[in-house]
Amino acid sequence: MNLLRTVAVVLVALAVVVAAAYAVFAVVLVSADRSAYTANTTAAFDYDAVVANATAAGYDVERVGSSGFHPDGTPDLDAELGADYEVVRTVFYHPDGWRFEANVFAGEGRTELVVFGPEFGPVDPDALPDAWLLDRVQLTLGVDSPTAQRYVDEMRGAVTDDAPIPRTYAAERLRFSAVYAAFEGHERTVTTGMPGQGWTELHYASDGRATGELHFVVARAEVTDRDGRLSYVLNVDRNGGVGVTVHGPAGMERSDAELRAAVRERFAAVGIPPTAADGLRFEYDPSVW
Repeated sequence: MNLLRTVAVVLVALAVVVAAAYAVFAVVLVSADRSAYTANTTAAFDYDAVVANATAAGYDVERVGSSGFHPDGTPDLDAELGADYEVVRTVFYHPDGWRFEANVFAGEGRTELVVFGPEFGPVDPDALPDAWLLDRVQLTLGVDSPTAQRYVDEMRGAVTDDAPIPRTYAAERLRFSAVYAAFEGHERTVTTGMPGQGWTELHYASDGRATGELHFVVARAEVTDRDGRLSYVLNVDRNGGVGVTVHGPAGMERSDAELRAAVRERFAAVGIPPTAADGLRFEYDPSVW
C-alpha cells in the first residue's frame, strides 16, 4: 500500500508540474502575442538624413546588413547605389538556358557556386556545358584553369537523386569588378524588391537575349518609435523605399486614417515627405500566432 501511495503522490506531483509548465507557457504566448498593420510606399528622400534625423529624434535605429560585401573598383556603381551597397549574387546565362550563380557569403569567407538547368529541374551532370562553366568560374573567382576544373568537377559530383542541383563552395571571394566589366556594353534594366528592404537587381541582355544579372542590397535601416503599447517600425532604404509596420496588443484595431495620421507625423520627424503616408493601405494581422 505504501508503494502504491508513493506512486500516486509522484504521479499527482508530475501532473501538477506539467500543468504549471503549460500555464507558464500559455502566459508567455499571450504576453508575446501582438497585432500588426503593414504597408509600404516609395518616396524621394535623403536616406542618410533620414537615419540621422531618426537618431536625433531618439528613435531606435538599426542598420541592416547582408551576406555580401562592398566591392572595390566600380566607382560608377558607388555613385548610383551609394558607397555602402553590397553585392550578394552574380548570374550568367548560357545561350541554351543554363544559369550559373555565384552567391556571396562574405561573413563565412566563401562563395557558393550553383548551376541550374534550362527549366530549373533536375540536372543531368553529364550535360553540363563544361567549357562555358570553366570560363565563368575563372572569371568569377580569378582562379587558374586547374582550380576552375576542380570546382566544376565538385559541382558535377554533388548531383544526387535527392539533391539534383550542381553545387559547391569556393574558398575564393567573388572578383566582382571582372564580372561587372564582362557586362559592359550590354543592355541594362534595373528592378527593386519590397520597399525598405534594399534589394536591387541589374538585368543584362544582348541582342534581346538575357545574359546575366547582378544582385545587390543597398543601404537599409530599421527605425522604431514606441508610443505606449504601440510601436511604429519604418524600414527605409537608399532606393527610396519605406516599409511600415505598426505593432500593438493582440486584437488591437485601428482605422487606416488613424494609422496614416500617426505615420505621417513620424515621416515628418525623420525627413520623409509626409504626403507619402497618404496612399498607405494597411494589411491587418490580429495575432502572430
